[in-house]
Amino acid sequence: MFLCFSLYFSTKHPAPISTSGSSCTSGLEDVEKGFGEEEIEYWRRKMQEKTAEVDRLGHEQKRLKALLLRSGSTDVAEYLSTRGCGMLDETIGWFATSLFKSAFIRRAFCLHLFVLYTWIIFLLWWISTRTHA
Repeated sequence: MFLCFSLYFSTKHPAPISTSGSSCTSGLEDVEKGFGEEEIEYWRRKMQEKTAEVDRLGHEQKRLKALLLRSGSTDVAEYLSTRGCGMLDETIGWFATSLFKSAFIRRAFCLHLFVLYTWIIFLLWWISTRTHA
């Protein structure tokens, strides 16, 4: 389905997005009256780039789905659950999700890192003073 984006960006008379080809050409003719050639060409190139990007992403999605089907599993969650370490993966997934969701857990984790690195620096300092004395 090709979306024809209207290039008319006036705040007084915004043009709706049209999905039919015939109204697209008449909309472009109206737009050409209000803009210079350079700007029209710029927006046409942008529209072609976006259309090409959509096509490329569609092909990539089809390719990835084909690879997934070829692997024998149709459900991504099922495929991901069959590989890895099971309980360890679930624990790490829960912890990583908690770090993103909870500000308290993020702060506690940062505090834990601060204490850990402070302790390591102290031990290194203590060992260096014991060996040089």
